[in-house]
Amino acid sequence: VYTIMSLPATALLEVPSTGANITSVPFVLPSNEIRFKQQPDFLGTESFTFKVNDNGTPPDGGDSNTATVSCTVIDAGSGLPFSDQFPTTTFDPANWVSFGNATIDTVGIAEPSEPNSARFNGNPTATGDVITSRTINLNPYNNLRVKYAYECRGGGESPDAGDDLIIEYLNASNTYVELNRHLGTLPDATVYTLVDLPLPAAAKHAGFRLRVRSLGTAGAFDDWFVDDVSVTGTACPGDTNGDGLVDTNDLLA
Repeated sequence: VYTIMSLPATALLEVPSTGANITSVPFVLPSNEIRFKQQPDFLGTESFTFKVNDNGTPPDGGDSNTATVSCTVIDAGSGLPFSDQFPTTTFDPANWVSFGNATIDTVGIAEPSEPNSARFNGNPTATGDVITSRTINLNPYNNLRVKYAYECRGGGESPDAGDDLIIEYLNASNTYVELNRHLGTLPDATVYTLVDLPLPAAAKHAGFRLRVRSLGTAGAFDDWFVDDVSVTGTACPGDTNGDGLVDTNDLLA
């Protein structure tokens, strides 16, 4: 006998044989099946708990310990290519799902893709000025790289110590990992520096995101400019099912 002991915070648990949602616990299931139904637009991890009773006598039978089931919901996203030269002063929602405090303007000097670049001038919050990419499914690709161009100060105000520009990626554990950092103590620049970085193995998963952010003080200060952002890779030859591996499963795809 299976008994649901706690419910997910937002998801629904449905009894497959009746189509009814479980609204209170403990709830004794009529079988050993349950259907997990996540709410629209939710991304993250949900969990519920259950226990089993074999109708035996303790200590060898009876109720089991309470077990936890965790379900992680990701946006499978589209794959490559991913690139942005910031051609307008509005962040492209097809590339970026959030863009807190950052802007696009012409204040940078000699942008690689004139006339605009993304501008990060610091914000005294936990994340600062930040843009976060859409979900990118990197599983089908090899030789993964992140490329971008950056400029310290440009036509703006000089960053100070601690006013850093940070490039991060989201790993499969839903944690942002620092890929590169440009220190606020760098000299002011009037040209952009091109950066081409290999992505580590932990970046290759279906829920990859790229995040660019800067730290700074309040006000329009501590300027960084970023242009020509891209994520590149080569598709795996023969990987017809898109799982990032070339094996016998590709013959069935």
